[in-house]
Amino acid sequence: MPRFLRAGYDGMMPKVSAFLLGLLLFLIPAVPTTIDVESQTGMQRERVYKLAKTLNFKKQPMVDYWKILILSPENWEDSILQTKVNTKTAYTNLFLHETFLNSSALPYMNDWDIRHLLGHEAGHLICNCASEDTANRIADSLMNKRD
Repeated sequence: MPRFLRAGYDGMMPKVSAFLLGLLLFLIPAVPTTIDVESQTGMQRERVYKLAKTLNFKKQPMVDYWKILILSPENWEDSILQTKVNTKTAYTNLFLHETFLNSSALPYMNDWDIRHLLGHEAGHLICNCASEDTANRIADSLMNKRD
């Protein structure tokens, strides 16, 4: 190869390599490496964990750690009063990557409802926002079948 072509080629290699690495990292889905579910009442933990694992994070950049806490009715009421959120089922702390579920609501919800609730709360983490509309759109995406 002529020297003038090789010089241009050698100068382009680091740029091409960096571009390909960036593209590869962009295409790798960000799936939470850990979903931790704790229950203060001992109920519904396995059900919530199983349903959380069915969400399709392949097309959404999710945080790497997500903790889901199922609160007893007493702790739920205290939590709502302290945080001043207006909900009867769940809310998420964006900073801590923690979702709080009301244990009193879960027995009245079918699996689809719980999956959507979890997808909605994960949606808040994904968009890192409090937008209910955005969280609902993301929840719909997460509930699609796995690719």
